[in-house]
Amino acid sequence: MPMKDNDIELGQSKSTAIRRLELLKDVPTENKEFLFNENDELVKTLGLSWRPREDTFMYQMNLQGVPVTITKRTVLSFISKLYDPLGLLQPIIIKAKMIQKIWLLKIDWDQNLPRQEIENFQRYVAELHQLKDLKIPRCILLKDSVAVQLIGFADASAQAYGACLYVKSENANETQIRLLCSKTCVAPLKTLSIPRLELLAATLLSKLTSKIIKIIDLEFDEVHLFSDSKVVLDWIQMHNHTF
Repeated sequence: MPMKDNDIELGQSKSTAIRRLELLKDVPTENKEFLFNENDELVKTLGLSWRPREDTFMYQMNLQGVPVTITKRTVLSFISKLYDPLGLLQPIIIKAKMIQKIWLLKIDWDQNLPRQEIENFQRYVAELHQLKDLKIPRCILLKDSVAVQLIGFADASAQAYGACLYVKSENANETQIRLLCSKTCVAPLKTLSIPRLELLAATLLSKLTSKIIKIIDLEFDEVHLFSDSKVVLDWIQMHNHTF
């Protein structure tokens, strides 16, 4: 197991599949729990929840700590609590990262933010309430898959850039596409052209793909990576000394 290979001791495990017992044979019995379908109790770990019966991930954020007085300090403290270890919420996380740019404002840390920034933050918090309705399937493969592809996309705007990876699996009867992970970054403070930002997105996608292929226990029949920037695609084809 990857954790064992890196000398990480598994302290506790939960599963719906008794057949996984062999994989966990080295874990102390008192630390193992097998969840069968007579209940649908949420299992919480790493900032997300797993619902065994549906086999879906859910995000239940504690929004009780939303600051009443909206300042640099309270906003940045609230945003620091957002956690997305699997890279499934990056469209939401990137908004938080962009809001963090308020630290550039030339005002005191405990001074009320300008009205526009307050409205932006309040609108963002209102959107977070909708996370409770989000359900993401844990399983990314169809049963009896005969073909598995890794498909990635990179894109950028003047404010941010990002990359995402999907797994496409096929069996004799159907085709399925599932989000595997994503990653986003705020555009640098130094103004860059859109093609340069698109290149940063393509670089991010390349690094994310290499990391996933290295750590995931899957063999992909094909890997396809996409950018909608023709300029970036031309740059990628160039030799280093001409770039």
